[in-house]
Amino acid sequence: HFGVSGARGPWLDESLDEPLTGTGAARDYTQTAVGVDVEASHGPWVARGEWLRSSWSLPELGPPAIADPVLANSLIAEARYRLRPGLSLALRGDGLLFSDVAGAGGVSPWEANVGRFEAAITASVIRNIMAKFAWQRNWREGGRVRHDTLIAGQLVYWF
Repeated sequence: HFGVSGARGPWLDESLDEPLTGTGAARDYTQTAVGVDVEASHGPWVARGEWLRSSWSLPELGPPAIADPVLANSLIAEARYRLRPGLSLALRGDGLLFSDVAGAGGVSPWEANVGRFEAAITASVIRNIMAKFAWQRNWREGGRVRHDTLIAGQLVYWF
């Protein structure tokens, strides 16, 4: 399986046209998104990956002007191995990466980059009940909480 998608359109509300006088209309500022995903399986293995890039053009509201669009890239990779029917192991990693902008304080990312790694084991208790145990490590390049480790359990029932 392989997929590609894209979209482009204005992201500011038209009610901002008056405050933006002299810099263009709200519809002139667009968001563009492009995505690619892939999935492959063989025997007990399933692997998936996804990349998404989104960019926003910004109005010049005051110094410093940001002429180039700001960008965010999302990356996801995961793999699952079925040990036996009803029992599987999974690994997942993902990140959200932001472009740099030049400001009064120099050049820096417009938001803090984040990442995550997760390992999980899932077991089918009976046909419509599944139990999951996961360990997750998160990190962020800014903010008050820079990293944390989480352990979670989940019981899923469907009908």
